[in-house]
Amino acid sequence: MSTAGQIAPGALTAWHDLTARLIVLDDEGVMTPCAADPEAFIGEDRGDREHAAEVCRRTCPALDACARFADAQGETWGVWGGTDRTTYPSGRKATTSTTTTERTPA
Repeated sequence: MSTAGQIAPGALTAWHDLTARLIVLDDEGVMTPCAADPEAFIGEDRGDREHAAEVCRRTCPALDACARFADAQGETWGVWGGTDRTTYPSGRKATTSTTTTERTPA
């Protein structure tokens, strides 16, 4: 499980890869879905997170890098890489993981 504000040592490479991808996208003027509507990706409303995950899977150009970071970091809340990784008290994940591929902006 991740600790808020800290990058796990095993996740540093994935964090650098994600950050590099986001910098390139920013330089190109491309906004990721999570930057456009962050609350939908991390909010309490499960329906909003499910919709955000769907939009992410269809349109996010940083999908794979984000998923790799979330896997390495052990993220347990919010949408990362097109998957709602929120874990409820029973330990059940909100949705199942999806195979991802890098997306190009529409």
